[in-house]
Amino acid sequence: MISVNNFSVDGQTIGAGLVAGIVNGLSQLDGAGLGGRFGDGLEKFVKHFELEGAGFHFGENLTKAIHRFSYPVGSELESIAQRASRSWLKISLPTITLTSVVTIGLPLTMNYVYYRALHYLTRPKLAMQMDQRSRFSFLTAPLRMLGSLFYSSKAVKPVFNPSLTKKIDEIQQSLECIEKNKGYFQNLLLYGPGGTGKTMIVQYLATQSEMDYVMMSGGDLAQYIQRGEHVTELNYLIESIQKSPRPTILFIDEAEGLCMNRTSSTSPARLELINAFLNHTGLPNQKFMIILATNRMEDLDDAVLSRMDHKLYIGPPEASERETILKMYIEQFFPGKDALFFDAEKMEYLVQRTEGFTGRQIFKMVNDFLIRKMTTKENQLTDSLIQETVEHFVEQEKEIVRKKGEK
Repeated sequence: MISVNNFSVDGQTIGAGLVAGIVNGLSQLDGAGLGGRFGDGLEKFVKHFELEGAGFHFGENLTKAIHRFSYPVGSELESIAQRASRSWLKISLPTITLTSVVTIGLPLTMNYVYYRALHYLTRPKLAMQMDQRSRFSFLTAPLRMLGSLFYSSKAVKPVFNPSLTKKIDEIQQSLECIEKNKGYFQNLLLYGPGGTGKTMIVQYLATQSEMDYVMMSGGDLAQYIQRGEHVTELNYLIESIQKSPRPTILFIDEAEGLCMNRTSSTSPARLELINAFLNHTGLPNQKFMIILATNRMEDLDDAVLSRMDHKLYIGPPEASERETILKMYIEQFFPGKDALFFDAEKMEYLVQRTEGFTGRQIFKMVNDFLIRKMTTKENQLTDSLIQETVEHFVEQEKEIVRKKGEK
């Protein structure tokens, strides 16, 4: 150790102080359960990279430099020592930062990966889609916030007639109030032809209410019935939702596959399924809301229908809604100059010819406009191309109606 004007440098003290300082700093995090857990690991890490030795050699080299040069003892030598100390800080601070990141960040990352893996390994087999927050969701919150700056995180609001839109908005607002005031959730039945936007309604409600979202399909139950796992898997799905710390929307698509009328079902397995479902849904609850979607409401069991607080018919869009949907998809498929091709006259023609079309059928028709355009030599839209495509879809739908009438 060398002392000049009360300024002393000790290489060993610097090295040991570095380790002690970092470990002591981590010990202050004991309230979060981090200090005691990682202190030993940090000390081994520092020793492994010989940071103590680096501090010791720093002091030795400084002492040799002082003896080598004949600088007068006083303020000048003190200034040299202070500048050398600042240089050491420039080296040590990045090391301290890296050590802290590795010591704290790595275990947190490993825990996050572990619980995500556990989530997927224990995920109910009947769940086609799950959007649930875990205890480590805060780790991905910055990424979600950053992504929201570039991409819209809100679900697209479905386009319906004013009365249906009003009802959907009322349900969405009630979800926020029920969750806030600890009330009981109301169940919802959506019925009507396919492609009318029933799934979009559910996704919109889940996004706007910020509830967890789990989707299953009654059409997937056949494979579990064959293996004798149907009741076990259904129980596991609902029980896992009940254990979730956050309220959940349970969306059951093709609900007739699960909730078929018991008077018309001759399958013992189907009876077991619906009895298990009724057993879980007999009482009001604050844990989850059930939304059923079906094209065949007449096939649902009466007991299931009695559990639905709201029953909404979702039919094909009317003229004003068809115009809105057409404009939305035209903007999506034909950005820029191509969108100008669809003037007021063409839009009126499309609205009139698509009477009875669902939103899904309109999507497919506009998509076909684009495909046919790309197969032409000029890669351009023409009146004949639009008319041929529209008439093809109109005749296609008429043929389906005729076939259904023959049965």
